[in-house]
Amino acid sequence: MISRLCQVLFTLGTLLPVSAVASGESAASQAVNVISMLFVVLAVIGLLAYGVNRLSLGKLGAGRHMQLLEVLPLSKTERLCIVKVGEQKLLLGVSPGGIRTLSSLDELDIPEGNTSPSVVSQAADFSTILARLVKAK
Repeated sequence: MISRLCQVLFTLGTLLPVSAVASGESAASQAVNVISMLFVVLAVIGLLAYGVNRLSLGKLGAGRHMQLLEVLPLSKTERLCIVKVGEQKLLLGVSPGGIRTLSSLDELDIPEGNTSPSVVSQAADFSTILARLVKAK
C-alpha cells in the first residue's frame, strides 16, 4: 500500500512540472506548484507516521492478558522487566541474546502499583526486592 502511494506521489510530482512547461506557465507559478506538492507530500508522510504510531505503540504496555508493570534498564541493551501474565508476575531479563525468566514473583514480593509501563524512578525499591529474591534462592 505504501509503495503504491509512493508511486502515485512520484507520478504526480513528475507530471506537474511537465504540464506547467507545456502550458507556458511562468517560473513563479511553477515554483508555487512544486512547493505546494512538497507540502502535500509532507502532510501525507506526517499522517502516515501518526497512524503507524497510534496503531503500534499504543498497545505496547498492556494487552488483554499481559501487562508490563515495570522496567529497570541495566545498560543500553539489557534490562529487567516485571510482567504480569494473568494473575502471575514474572521477573524477566531482557538482553540481545534473548529473554529469560529469572523468577516468579509472589503477591508479597512486589506491591500492586501503577500498571502502566514506566521506567523505575526509585531503583532502591526494586533493588531491595531483587536482593530479597536472590537470597531466597
